[in-house]
Amino acid sequence: MCPLRVLGNLILDRFRLQSSGFCRTRSEPETQRRAPSGLDGPFSHRQHRDQRRETVTMAKTYDYLLKLLLIGDSGVGKTCLLFRFSEDAFNTTFIATIGIDFKIRTIDIEGKKIKLQIWDTAGQERFRTITTAYYRGAMGIMLVYDITMEKSFDNIRNWIRNIEEHASADVEKMVLGNKCDMNDKRQVSRERGEKLAIDYGIKFLETSAKSGINVEEAFLTLATDIMSRLNRKMSDCNPSAGGPVNISESRSKKSLFRCSLL
Repeated sequence: MCPLRVLGNLILDRFRLQSSGFCRTRSEPETQRRAPSGLDGPFSHRQHRDQRRETVTMAKTYDYLLKLLLIGDSGVGKTCLLFRFSEDAFNTTFIATIGIDFKIRTIDIEGKKIKLQIWDTAGQERFRTITTAYYRGAMGIMLVYDITMEKSFDNIRNWIRNIEEHASADVEKMVLGNKCDMNDKRQVSRERGEKLAIDYGIKFLETSAKSGINVEEAFLTLATDIMSRLNRKMSDCNPSAGGPVNISESRSKKSLFRCSLL
């Protein structure tokens, strides 16, 4: 057989293999040679982009992210409250928080998925510089005292002054009198706690991380108050239009959030 005819047949066979998808030349991009499982044929940039969008959509399992802060003297039970709410657990061993820690829990409020990022701060004076840095971004702050420890209650006013100095003026606040299950060792009456909260115009609850009394209610109430304030701000920023609103932090001391149309 003529050598030219043999060469022609080889070129024709290679062309047929390429057309059928069983052969790729080295000049073709890597994305075309390696199609991911579940896709037939070349993997286009558009398919790759759509897949990434689906991944992002699946990864976002919440509608809002709220940052909460727990503050108060060392030993009042801030970490125990956090563990009771986030994991429904209680640890009888006291381990002082070093610096700052946080837990996450997603809740449902009026059909919206709300992701709570709850920061637990150390109560010791030596960590005060670190913890106050987290006040600015907080949307809600819980001030915790121990009903069996008079000094921790008296220091609530100092903690409120820290909030006024370092946090946004419109941050939601709540006072919690913890360890209400230890009524036989009580040093601070419920009436004193309520009066303190009324003086500052904030809500008050007595809780027990050990028995779970009012722990769920406290966090849900604070989160609901934050969402109500956000909804009011959205309405104030855009009373007529119904489009999406972007909520971002403001550097101004007067307000934590500002709204702008996307």
